[in-house]
Amino acid sequence: MRRLQCIGIAAFMCFATSSALAQITIGPFPIDGFQEVPPVRTPASGVGIVTLQPSGMLDFNINFGGLLAHEIAAHFHGPAPVGVIAPVTFPLPLGSPKIGSVGPLNATQQSDLLNGLWYINIHSGLHPTGEIRGQVIPAPGAVGFLTGFGLLAMGRRRR
Repeated sequence: MRRLQCIGIAAFMCFATSSALAQITIGPFPIDGFQEVPPVRTPASGVGIVTLQPSGMLDFNINFGGLLAHEIAAHFHGPAPVGVIAPVTFPLPLGSPKIGSVGPLNATQQSDLLNGLWYINIHSGLHPTGEIRGQVIPAPGAVGFLTGFGLLAMGRRRR
């Protein structure tokens, strides 16, 4: 009976781990003028959350307000660390909230995203190169935690 309980717990842990590894959510992360290059003085701010799906699709939910002029464009950019400009990776729809998906991301794009090398830029008529920016940075250890949880579950199952 004890062996069946151990097998059941191990199966649950593996299922829970595979579900956790099935998608990776990053955020919420701030979007503001201080992150622009060069920084922009603006009352505008926002917040974003993205989820990388197993298919490579990237779901996004971005909310912002307070732009000094009307929004003219919005994009994901990358790869670039904080404070560096990068080319457009995917366009985003106008307006707030922005809810949708882009992709699929290839392996290099997924790696860049998970290493914090993507950002969101929202452009306005007053600041056509970008009024607010938000670096898409995973929480420290978030990806490693999910992977480590899977290893822990596998180690528990072997005992």
